Amino acid sequence: MCPKDAQGACAVRVCSRYRRKGSPGPVAMAKRVLKGLLVLELAGVFGAFLLYRAMDGSQDFRYTMQKRFPSVLEVYYKSNEWAGIHGIREKDQVTWLSSKN
Repeated sequence: MCPKDAQGACAVRVCSRYRRKGSPGPVAMAKRVLKGLLVLELAGVFGAFLLYRAMDGSQDFRYTMQKRFPSVLEVYYKSNEWAGIHGIREKDQVTWLSSKN
């Protein structure tokens, strides 16, 4: 609770004295949280880019992704189709079906 001044109003200036020394204020804390979220977002985008590059470069890796995370592979196929690159899904299916026989 904030101590009162002579008129009975909350003395905000006095309250700031009771804040722990060395603890950041609300603005500094918000900046730290925002920077943390930005770093986390950049790491996620970079990771997605690396995953896309790995799937784009290796059909064996795409086969592994099909077995473990089929929804991620579906996103890869859809993103290529939206970009105008067609035929990767069909080529993979033909290769994987012919290797089973």
